[in-house]
Amino acid sequence: MQTKATDKLRANEDRNFVGEKMYEDTSSPSTEITINLSNFEITEQYVRETIVVDGRILFSEALDSIVYLCKKNTGHGSHQSVRNYLKSLTSKIAPFKIIKEEDKKKYIVKRNEN
Repeated sequence: MQTKATDKLRANEDRNFVGEKMYEDTSSPSTEITINLSNFEITEQYVRETIVVDGRILFSEALDSIVYLCKKNTGHGSHQSVRNYLKSLTSKIAPFKIIKEEDKKKYIVKRNEN
């Protein structure tokens, strides 16, 4: 019985054992990180350039336009990921902020530096 149990244990371990990963070269970023960095740069550049020209941009227009640019330039980009980039760019310490105008729509504008 003990031999059978040991054999069964070994078989289970062999079948379920994930094992340690071989050393991977981490000196270059993964594809996901590269895409994320590229898409964040696309987002920031689009917002910055649009605000320089127009003074503000409608949040929903920025979101849709940036998703398109990200997909066009990197092949990847979702509304949720771009929404997260915009949240970062409009955080308390970031260079932009979101305001609501009289028309009840959200706009992204440049944050006033004090």
